[in-house]
Amino acid sequence: MEVDFKKARRFLRVEYPGYVNDINKVLETLGGTRAIAETFRSDQKRPELRFRPGDTDCGVAYGSRHQTADLLLRVRRKKTNIDPELDRRHLEVEMMGIVDTVFTFDTPSDFQFIPPGLRVDPETGKPRHNLSRTEITGLELLEKDEEPYLPPPMFASTDKPYKYGFNLGIQFNKANSDKIARGEGGRPKRPSYAILIDFNGKTPTECKPNPATVALDDLEKCKKLFEERPIWSRNAVCHELHLPVTRTKNVLCRTAYYFSSGPWSRLWVRLGYDPRKDPDSRKYQGIDYRVKKHRDAIPAATNANFPRIKLQQQSAGEGERERADDDIPSYVFDTRKLLRQRQLRYQICDIHVEEVDQLIKKSKFASECTEKDGWFISGVISEIRRLLRSCLERMIRSKSGAVTEAIDEDESDSEEEEEEE
Repeated sequence: MEVDFKKARRFLRVEYPGYVNDINKVLETLGGTRAIAETFRSDQKRPELRFRPGDTDCGVAYGSRHQTADLLLRVRRKKTNIDPELDRRHLEVEMMGIVDTVFTFDTPSDFQFIPPGLRVDPETGKPRHNLSRTEITGLELLEKDEEPYLPPPMFASTDKPYKYGFNLGIQFNKANSDKIARGEGGRPKRPSYAILIDFNGKTPTECKPNPATVALDDLEKCKKLFEERPIWSRNAVCHELHLPVTRTKNVLCRTAYYFSSGPWSRLWVRLGYDPRKDPDSRKYQGIDYRVKKHRDAIPAATNANFPRIKLQQQSAGEGERERADDDIPSYVFDTRKLLRQRQLRYQICDIHVEEVDQLIKKSKFASECTEKDGWFISGVISEIRRLLRSCLERMIRSKSGAVTEAIDEDESDSEEEEEEE
């Protein structure tokens, strides 16, 4: 028997986990011929089998796709009334096509939640529960004579068994159970040396007992830093002391406390100093600024090394100005340098913008310090964000113009070289 594999029809074999009496019902449990065709064409989808189609509480049994190399044959036997042994010899074999894909359901199925009183809706032909989820409005569920049905909260997240390495872990006797109930047992807590308070917390005057060990030189530098300014951010302290983050945290825990909320949230305040009682501390308040408008339009605006254009043709003055821009700390908002990140938190005193300075000088002090605006009256913080946004737009336009001008100069230079050749 000759086989032309290029012209042969392709078939899909489904190994159905059940006895097939009605092929139409089988196709319905598999989602229909359209769902089977979509699963067959896609390499990512898995065949789905629902034993009760239309029931939302029926767990789905997922199948697996396998590659095979089989032939689908149709075998016919010619019957003769002469000799039964002769009938077995007269067989006609016809190749129908090639079976190169098979769907199998060889994984364990999830639990099937069958509600009591399950009946078929005569209009839709689908199963309907005796109690719908939308019908539960009060305690009338307990007054009904029929058995209540609680739908399954969730199904299994995996359908393949795997080996789980059970670890004996802690010996859960009664003594350990009592310790865990009191919060004493289990995993040991990490030591925390920082003092955290909310906006309404009491001002601490001393650090925690047994603080982390630090170098005396680093401690003296940090104390001197907080004498110059009572409130700092961690990034600013890291930059000023030239220390890594880990050493900076340990030094800050000995000299300052941390606000978790309010206008000085995520900032470190000198021990014993209460900014909620000092109106002059408004210049040390924090403000969050996020770049939203130019995130996709000019992604280079968030690059710390932007821009470096035609460095070989810069004059001495331009080179010194660029080096001066690199010396600007990252915690400072300056009009000479674009932002390093798209989301930053600045202190008011670290915003070097003339419009913002004028706004702060003109704005009046609030009668009392509030958790939202601090010592500023309502609307000042929003106006500062608007000024920062307009300032950033001007910086981006100027940088974009410099890039365009540099590109035009490169193109004109290349054209002149071609004319000379």
